[in-house]
Amino acid sequence: MFKTYRKRGQELLIACLLIMPFMGCFSKSDNRHSVTGVVTMDQKPLADGEMTFICFQDKRAEATSIKNGQYRLRVSPGTHRVEIRAFIVINSQENDPIGGSSVTQSQILPACFNDDSSLRIDVSSATISQTFNFSVGTNCPPAMPH
Repeated sequence: MFKTYRKRGQELLIACLLIMPFMGCFSKSDNRHSVTGVVTMDQKPLADGEMTFICFQDKRAEATSIKNGQYRLRVSPGTHRVEIRAFIVINSQENDPIGGSSVTQSQILPACFNDDSSLRIDVSSATISQTFNFSVGTNCPPAMPH
């Protein structure tokens, strides 16, 4: 009789362990909203880049790539700090000493658009899909008066 309960307990534990990862994924994605937009640099679509959205409420960071000025991702509702990065290739080497290829890149956007970004968006929980466009450049915009 003891063996029967032990076996059922083990089966229940295994079932819970198999289901738990999926429950977490669904609960996280159910609360996220689609965010899309265009990133321009000097009034032209930014060819390639990266964006990170950092939510102030839950500190979750979501990242996506920029291709031909377009980006798309899903984020949780709330206020987000936005970081935008774009790079140029300085050096590209096909066969480096360890048998692969290597690329040296340099950030072309100033820190005011990434590490020191003051770009903010408010993602509404009432709207499933929202559009936010950004304009960046090689110079920081003048500081806004308080």
